[in-house]
Amino acid sequence: MELLYLWVEEYKNIKNQGFNFSPRFECNYDKESNKLTIEQKKDYVNIFPNNINVTAIVGENGSGKSSIAELLLLLFFNGKITKKTKNWILLIDKNNTIFISSLSSEEIDFNNIDISDPKLKNSIIPMAEKYYFKDIEKNTFNLYYNPSNELPSSFFLNHLIEEQKEFDASIYDLDFKPKDKLNIFSFPSKDGRKIDIRRNENISILNMFKIKNFIPDDEMNKILKGFNNTKLQFKPNRVNFELDIELLERNLTNTRFREIIKDSKYTSISIDNLYTYFILFILLSVLEYSEEDEELKDFYFKDKEIKSSLVEKYGKFSNINELAKEIIKDIDKFKDIINKKKSLIEILKENTQGYLNEDVYNLAKLIDKLKELNKNTFPEKLDNPNEIEQILSTLPSFIKTNIIGEGEVKFSDFSTGEKNLISFIYSLLYYIKFYTPKDSKDFKFFNIVLDEVEIGLNPNWQKSIIYSVIKSLEHSKDIKFILTIISHSPFILSDIPRENIIFLKNDKEVKTNITQTFGSNIHTLLSDAFFMKDGLMGDFAKEKINDVIKILKKEEKLSEEDIKICESVISIIGEPILKKTLQGQLELKINSEESELKRLEKKQREIQEKIEELKRKK
Repeated sequence: MELLYLWVEEYKNIKNQGFNFSPRFECNYDKESNKLTIEQKKDYVNIFPNNINVTAIVGENGSGKSSIAELLLLLFFNGKITKKTKNWILLIDKNNTIFISSLSSEEIDFNNIDISDPKLKNSIIPMAEKYYFKDIEKNTFNLYYNPSNELPSSFFLNHLIEEQKEFDASIYDLDFKPKDKLNIFSFPSKDGRKIDIRRNENISILNMFKIKNFIPDDEMNKILKGFNNTKLQFKPNRVNFELDIELLERNLTNTRFREIIKDSKYTSISIDNLYTYFILFILLSVLEYSEEDEELKDFYFKDKEIKSSLVEKYGKFSNINELAKEIIKDIDKFKDIINKKKSLIEILKENTQGYLNEDVYNLAKLIDKLKELNKNTFPEKLDNPNEIEQILSTLPSFIKTNIIGEGEVKFSDFSTGEKNLISFIYSLLYYIKFYTPKDSKDFKFFNIVLDEVEIGLNPNWQKSIIYSVIKSLEHSKDIKFILTIISHSPFILSDIPRENIIFLKNDKEVKTNITQTFGSNIHTLLSDAFFMKDGLMGDFAKEKINDVIKILKKEEKLSEEDIKICESVISIIGEPILKKTLQGQLELKINSEESELKRLEKKQREIQEKIEELKRKK
């Protein structure tokens, strides 16, 4: 299946506009005449694998890129949609049959269909309802990637029926596949329209290990070796855990509690210490939110045995610091009481999550999980994907993770950009495998939209994105990919032919002076007015240079301060022609002022000589 053309009657700021996605067809729809023209290009050249259709959408901010991305997802969406529009797309299958998929339930009929290729004409069935490719939604899964801090658009909320609006594709549920409800998954996670950095880091770690459940080692090795950058060949072996004692101290805002955990016996991760941290955070919450001593006896526990034990033993302490000391002494006894219970998380009082420190709940879940896994000690390292998944989802903020790869390479040693790209590639591979049903013969297509994928990557890594994505997808030869890349980076566009790019301006597809992008020099692309309409120079430098030009245009004599400003700015200009020109103008200005001075001095001498001559005649 290949995406040919998108017609937008109205969506946000886009009205009555068509966009060509296929490099081998030129399509045009005239709304007034209701005429659709489809012309096949004779000079078409395909450089991408046959199972991958690539389109890039570029344009400045506010040009309509995100609106088109949203429509592409909605048009391949299998959920029930409440808001009806007349936007539609053209697709062509391997048998050269052209279909229309629309958000509207109304039939789309054309008075005229003009197709230049006779073979294509024979593939058109002249019945309006036949243009609907009714199985497209169940045959397609949508993946949307946007690494920016921008929260997801509300476009889904505007189109989904009420019971689907609370949809949450939590990746911590290993076997939860939302394809039965919605055929779309967005990553990184912005669950509940909130960005949880720690959770997204954990998800990336999980994806690196859970991919092993879907891709055998030998196949994964082939994929990794295909990357031209050796750092992208990073292959994880295990996850190491360590205590961030500085963060633990910062989180324990009570001075006495900080002193307690500074003791060397509390600076390692052990089951005993996890209980100690748990109690300290409970007491910390009491200290922060309770005003009366009586409330200290409650300790936010709903279990009667624990309550009575705490009241009997510690109820006499009105000073919380003394209370803390006493509890630390009796930590083993408290552990015995807790261990008799089924679950630590279940003995906490309901409706206290807004009052208790968040690490209280994470510690409770972690201790419960270790008991469930029959682990008597906290594991310093794990290599089992299922255990990694269960432990990661319960970690308190002060327990750090680090992925160790082959050759003992540490993931933490990579730059932020390197981590981002490696995490993205592993996540992309994992989600493709995860959302591809093994028992379905109908499932054949992935609609992948990468929105500003270059965010957080330096230019060198931006140049690797297209190559890395293509190498990741080409191994799934039984799946057809519709890949749309939304970007404004010439480092990415130099890997994509001009025919595969939609240039946007003011919500419309426009023609540019760029004859070719594929293999083009990055500087050449940047120099085009489409990318840098105000030139390549930074605004701050431009302002300083303009200040120099204004000084040089003065009619009056330059002051010493003026000359100093001009000389200091001109001396650091990197562009040689501009530097030489301004230097020449400054010298000319100074020399012309010196010449004028000499002329006046000469005139003064002549006048003085004339005066002296007149005096002698008297």
